[in-house]
Amino acid sequence: MIYSDFIKELRKTISDLVRKSPTNYWDGDASTTLFITKEKPVIDDSYTIKVGGVAKTETTDFTLNKDIGEMIFTSAPAAGTDNVTADYKYAKYRDADYFEMIKNAFGYCQNKLWKETIDTSTFVSVASQYEYSGPEKCLFLVEGHYRQSSSDPWTRIDSYSNLTYLKNSNKIKIDPYFDTAGYYLKFRYGRSLYTDFTVVSGSLNGDHTAAVATITASSTTGFDPLGGIIKIDSEEITYTGTTTTTFTGCTRGANNTTAATHSNGAVIYSVLDIDDAESWLPAIKCFVLAEFYEREAARRAYETAAVVENKTYSTSATLISLAQYNRRLGEQILERIYPRKPAINIPIIIQK
Repeated sequence: MIYSDFIKELRKTISDLVRKSPTNYWDGDASTTLFITKEKPVIDDSYTIKVGGVAKTETTDFTLNKDIGEMIFTSAPAAGTDNVTADYKYAKYRDADYFEMIKNAFGYCQNKLWKETIDTSTFVSVASQYEYSGPEKCLFLVEGHYRQSSSDPWTRIDSYSNLTYLKNSNKIKIDPYFDTAGYYLKFRYGRSLYTDFTVVSGSLNGDHTAAVATITASSTTGFDPLGGIIKIDSEEITYTGTTTTTFTGCTRGANNTTAATHSNGAVIYSVLDIDDAESWLPAIKCFVLAEFYEREAARRAYETAAVVENKTYSTSATLISLAQYNRRLGEQILERIYPRKPAINIPIIIQK
């Protein structure tokens, strides 16, 4: 799922549908530069501003504060009747607001999304070395073992006196160290299913065939530099790294999509990238709804009524109750999907 699809689903849930405003008209007077739209906030990339029937260019001819609908022209429009116009779409919240709420939801439960994993292939002892880089996305360490050869049985590393996990630097410390190099090491740990949330989209730089393994973009700023999933048209593509303008190590036609040709300027979307997505999305949705109701309560604290989900609530306290209900529901979903952590013996050190 791409972020824009998830936002559409959220909008539908809370009846925050994007609407088209009737054309706004103003009279220019050759001195006024500030005009305010009748509806707000204004949806990104949905507006056309004209003076005397001629479309104007944002940043060059005007700026628009989409949150409050404040439009400021570089030069005052000439005098005329209804000669300044704005066509646009609006909603209760902009996509940027939903992005922020989704990001907060991910952040809230990032340490709750995990699965127990055993790594038997990555680690080999180095003589006289105390610290080893921890497994990718490690949240906690359960236990560690070592053996001299692949035919030997595994021997457990004592948890309290020999093995600690340095969480901030993602390091495993073994003390005393191994005197001999080449021992195989095995660690059982909790692997986070969470991927840092990136709210980004870009565009292709040049036409791309279905066989190209490096995707060239206008910019990769904001995309995960360590790899992830992007979507262009209907094709999903995994990548392993980025430069400032390319996605490298691409595997085309990922997740049962079909590798295809894409044209210059096609939009590149970042894809929600987390294991078992169908099971955790309802929880994320609950946490987003909780924040939505909290925002509505704060926004309407001094109003006599609040309207959400096509219903009218008399007080902001009711909205707070809805927020609390959704948070509890989200917690219950996570608890059902991801059980509590196993009993852990490995000391976890938080460096200051």
